[in-house]
Amino acid sequence: MLPVFSSWLLCMLLTLFSSVTFSQQQAESCQLATIKESFHAYLQTTVRQRVTTIQDQLNALGYGPIESDGVLGADTRLALRQFCQAKEVKSSPDEIAMVLVELLDQIPVKKETLESQPAVEKTPAETEAVVDVYYRWSEPEEEDEADSDAAESAEDDEQQNTAKILPDELIEALSTIEGIAYPNERLFKYALANLFIQSALDYRPYLDLILSQARIEPDEKLNPLQVSGDGCGCSADFSSLVYGFYPYWLATSEAKQVIDFSLFDRIGFYALSLNQQGVIDKPLQWSNKLGAVEFINTAHKHWVDVDVTIHATGWQMWDKKHLMRAVMSTADTVTQVFNPADSTLLSTPESQSSAQGDGVTLVFADYIGSIANRTNIISFVTALAKTLTDSDREYQINIVLDIDVNELDQQQAFKDLDAILLEHNGKPALVDHVFVMLQQSTSKAKKTLRRIIEEEFSGADRKAVMRKIVPVISPHDEMSQFTDDLIYFQDNFAGVGLWPLPLDSDAEVETVKAKIIELYSSINGDSYVGGIINKYAPELCEFACPNRWLFRISFDLLAGLIFLYAVLAIWVYRLRSLYQQYFLYYLAVFFLALVVFLISLVCDPYWNERADVVMAAMMLVVIAILTWRYVSKATRPPLP
Repeated sequence: MLPVFSSWLLCMLLTLFSSVTFSQQQAESCQLATIKESFHAYLQTTVRQRVTTIQDQLNALGYGPIESDGVLGADTRLALRQFCQAKEVKSSPDEIAMVLVELLDQIPVKKETLESQPAVEKTPAETEAVVDVYYRWSEPEEEDEADSDAAESAEDDEQQNTAKILPDELIEALSTIEGIAYPNERLFKYALANLFIQSALDYRPYLDLILSQARIEPDEKLNPLQVSGDGCGCSADFSSLVYGFYPYWLATSEAKQVIDFSLFDRIGFYALSLNQQGVIDKPLQWSNKLGAVEFINTAHKHWVDVDVTIHATGWQMWDKKHLMRAVMSTADTVTQVFNPADSTLLSTPESQSSAQGDGVTLVFADYIGSIANRTNIISFVTALAKTLTDSDREYQINIVLDIDVNELDQQQAFKDLDAILLEHNGKPALVDHVFVMLQQSTSKAKKTLRRIIEEEFSGADRKAVMRKIVPVISPHDEMSQFTDDLIYFQDNFAGVGLWPLPLDSDAEVETVKAKIIELYSSINGDSYVGGIINKYAPELCEFACPNRWLFRISFDLLAGLIFLYAVLAIWVYRLRSLYQQYFLYYLAVFFLALVVFLISLVCDPYWNERADVVMAAMMLVVIAILTWRYVSKATRPPLP
């Protein structure tokens, strides 16, 4: 009887083990990481149209909505995971892609269903207005209809309907990204996918509602740019580039916005639109009337350069005629001179007469999907660089490539642009920095970005391109991830870009500032004297640097007065007697001039890097004068 019972127990254990093994294999097969890795290998054996068919099949089976763009992005992988779980697929990790594709092909889908799927792939002409739209989730709020007119009531009804349709737990989950602005729909959708990747909630049936709620089209009426540094001091000497994008819609008609300019090396005004005809339709606030001169002068006052960002939405369609028109439109915008509304004799050099930008940041939309037209970018940048070189100032050229990092495994990304990214025949590269807006999760995206560059370049070229890449992230991301990103960017790339740049009114600004200063402050940036002052009296340079022209003029006046007295005293004995009579006053003037000079030497960015040399020279001059006086006295014959 015992052997029979033992056999039965053994069979039960084997059955249980098999079921557990089956469940584990199913769970492992349907993991996002497994699907991503397996489909990465599958993409090497197929074409983009096949991926589009897979997306259409998933949409038709109710696992969408997914954009039929031929790219296995986050939404497509989430749909594949749901399909895998629904069909209880069991497969080895290496074969899961082929198993899912074959299973999709076996499920009959009516042709009419596939044809009825909305075409979501955008052509260059359809992306013309993308620069005028951004995405920011905010929880729908109910308003008092009694206090609203008809239009406001209609808008309120729409918000209430949205609030009723979206589940409460979904709205609660979305509160994590509430108030964070994303420059386009793609990055917002990646943020959603990253938010719900470990959640049991399925947001995709409500995706259209979420997108409509988050989509924001700024008012056509523009408010003037009104910004202030509010005693923040000048741009710090960072070890890596810190770049901030200021979207034009940040401007409000209220009080001046406070920006901590000490956090940035450069700021890009975002963004004018360059259309398919090669024309910039709307100058936005990049004009005399809407505060461009004050914006630029305020940045320059804090030793921060300003670029104008131009969104080239129709660059794929340019022929030679339209390309040259785009070059001239861009060059005219970059070199535009702005004149203040009023200036006085007491105006400082930063605010009187005129202001100009310092460079341009060119945004190329749909870069990955436009392989055949990338020569337009090279021709455009080359012609623009030549045009700007002919001007009387030096301008920086940066580019922003509209890249979905997940697409980089499917085609070449940066190698096509080596003509403008690298030095050639001893001539410097035409492009200073390449910005890439990273989608979430940035932890994976930044590593993929580095890997792709390493695969496309080698040796010195790899290093040169790495030191041009500037990943752009949101300063509102989770702070531990933000810190990790800053460290990784500093170690592998040229620096970090923040979109949009943080204002002093933002809740996270102090934390963001502390992290950037902690991680990006240059070890060798300050002179010895400057290091002591910044350590024990940082407020001194925070005031003196933005007001450096006041100190320069004060020193010039005091030094001129001292020099004039010295020259006149040689011929006028009365002046020499006044010196003996009012010695303390003369000493006070001389001491004041010395203090002003030392403050300028340490806090004025122009002189700061030369401070140690100037101090050493002054000491040598003093020693030489004392030596000369001693030798003169020693060799002087005795008086009769």
